[in-house]
Amino acid sequence: MVTFAKDEIISSTTVARSFSSLLNRLKSRRLEKIAVIRNSEMEAIILPLREYELMLEVMEKDEYKNLYAQLKERLDTPLDRYVPFDDALASPVAEPDA
Repeated sequence: MVTFAKDEIISSTTVARSFSSLLNRLKSRRLEKIAVIRNSEMEAIILPLREYELMLEVMEKDEYKNLYAQLKERLDTPLDRYVPFDDALASPVAEPDA
């Protein structure tokens, strides 16, 4: 769970009025992140660009790791379990669990 310091929780009104100043505080690392609050609920998080890029890199690496695991599993599938392409197309697609 992500935690926020008191000065990182800011109302949407204050963010709108002080946006430039808040961006400067993020850029200079006086703030690590900003939680934007509207109607007593957290609506958004503002991060420095580099933190966002790092987050995307981690997510992308995780996606590649999962894809690799799926491909490896498929490579280990015995040939007698393969379904011909035309049969796969003719088969109804199962809906994922909601």
